[in-house]
Amino acid sequence: SCNGSGIKRETVSIKVKVPKGVESGNYMTLQGQGNKGGKGSRIRSETHNEAVGGVPDSTHVSFEGADVKARNSRERFLLVKLALLVGFTRIGINETTIHLDSSKDEDQRVLWHYY
Repeated sequence: SCNGSGIKRETVSIKVKVPKGVESGNYMTLQGQGNKGGKGSRIRSETHNEAVGGVPDSTHVSFEGADVKARNSRERFLLVKLALLVGFTRIGINETTIHLDSSKDEDQRVLWHYY
């Protein structure tokens, strides 16, 4: 049940074939996959960002950042590996999420942790 949220939680496996010619920095859209995001992963209003302790210039507020849930160290590793392969150059690692952002105004080629 979605409890009125319009989102049904389920785990699925998908195979993605990256076509020849896809280079670092290119974007790939998986049509029909995903949803509007879960707690902490969606775009934030300034009010919500403040309420959850986000920094004032958070990329979540500027539509450039998102958190992807990772249940264990294996998922964290795979998410970071995939993020690097598709061209993300700003990646933050937490125990339960991987932060990805596409801000060109911030330092590039950086990796940080929230431990």
